[in-house]
Amino acid sequence: MTRSDRFVAIDLGTTFCKAAAFDAQGRRRGLGRAPCAVSRPQLGWVEQEPDEWWRAATAALQGLWATGVDPEAVAAVGLSGHFSTAFVDAGGRSVRPAITWLDGRAVAEAEWLETEVGPDRLRRALGIDLPISAAMPHARLLWLARHEPRSFGRLAATYQAKDYLVERLTGERATDRHSELGLLNIATGKADAEYLALLGLRPEQVPPPSDPFAVVGAVTSPAARATGLRPGTKVVCGWIDAYCAMLGTGLGEGGTAFDIAGTSEVVGTQGCPQPGGDARGQLIIPLTADRTVIYALMSCGADSLAWVRDLVGRPAYATALREAAAVPSGADGVLFLPYLEGERSPVWDAGARGCFVGLHRSHGRGHAVRAVLEGVAHAIRQNLAGGQAAGAFPLEGVRLSGGGAQARLWCRIKADVLGLPVTTTAESETGALGAAMLAAIGAGAHADFPAAVRAMVRTRDSYRPDPAAHEAHSLAHERYLRLYAATREAG
Repeated sequence: MTRSDRFVAIDLGTTFCKAAAFDAQGRRRGLGRAPCAVSRPQLGWVEQEPDEWWRAATAALQGLWATGVDPEAVAAVGLSGHFSTAFVDAGGRSVRPAITWLDGRAVAEAEWLETEVGPDRLRRALGIDLPISAAMPHARLLWLARHEPRSFGRLAATYQAKDYLVERLTGERATDRHSELGLLNIATGKADAEYLALLGLRPEQVPPPSDPFAVVGAVTSPAARATGLRPGTKVVCGWIDAYCAMLGTGLGEGGTAFDIAGTSEVVGTQGCPQPGGDARGQLIIPLTADRTVIYALMSCGADSLAWVRDLVGRPAYATALREAAAVPSGADGVLFLPYLEGERSPVWDAGARGCFVGLHRSHGRGHAVRAVLEGVAHAIRQNLAGGQAAGAFPLEGVRLSGGGAQARLWCRIKADVLGLPVTTTAESETGALGAAMLAAIGAGAHADFPAAVRAMVRTRDSYRPDPAAHEAHSLAHERYLRLYAATREAG
């Protein structure tokens, strides 16, 4: 009889779905991946079909089995998914395409929440000071009610992406309280019926939340035929991809900030259970009764490097980074504001725009690439400072994961700009690792978050800041902090 000692993660990203298997020590035993189509039907709209999520997930799992992982050895499945809102009817079918985290259409609805509902009423309903933005589910649902009332009238439940996959795997409706930001009280997990009525919702349209590591169902026979998983395999609730990546990076334990350098960037650390101070665009989220995380969601991230590479003629990444490394720290005065898709933390402005300043005829593409790498690092520094002002624990270092951690030059730049040691994780797929950690906790292999972190998260390379470079970057950082207001004023 095969021993069930593998934990499978389904990590649904915006453009790719990955399926990975890990053992209880966090060692990856196999990885499959499949693309996921994105639609941009209008300027500012970014949508996906939930059925495309399912197709990508099943294809990624088939790719995983092709690496030699045995489905009979899988003890439990954990899920990670991007922060995008799906709308389903009573039969679990999507009533319209999902609105993704990149979508900026609900600006007017966010303004209505700000002015007509107001921060005080929102705080009472949600248990936190949540940035009011078009990126949040409550604004998206208001948009749907106002602009597509027929679809809204068919709505039986609102989901995040990974919740849709849970229902396809198990037939059960489940979510966690962190995935329903803007709809549930984040501290209690309860729905405020009067507040939901302002959005046109009934409490039963928001599934009751479970812990992200709670077993919420088992793989059904139809799902087993589609995925290759063994019927009856346990499935845990799962988490938003940012939270899974936080867990897979170490969850900010011991005053070590996390920096998840994916297409977008997530940076933050833990704080005291009841942090105070100015939030400065940070999200202050209670994970458990005694554990609070203070973090920033940055729309800019590793995608900024892909963008500038396209801008300067699509050289190989190695060539672009080599040319950037030949440029001195500070990029000879070139500074970059990386707000290419608007920005969430710290400004929460879908209309924000990026810019270069300080350009001269003598500058080349190495200067442009280096300025982009440094600009993202300045954005991280600004957000970590905001976290400190909001009550985060004092920082001793940064643990870096994701695709951006693979560029050694960028790791050194981040250490120099932040003035903190930077350590990379041994596992690059930290979102998948975090989902597998949830599965391991749900299956009883580890007791809780700290135990899973100790057992399954390992580090690789370390970078210490250069004092002279940090001093120079600190002068540039003062210029960086003025760029957003200057560009907004310029229109």
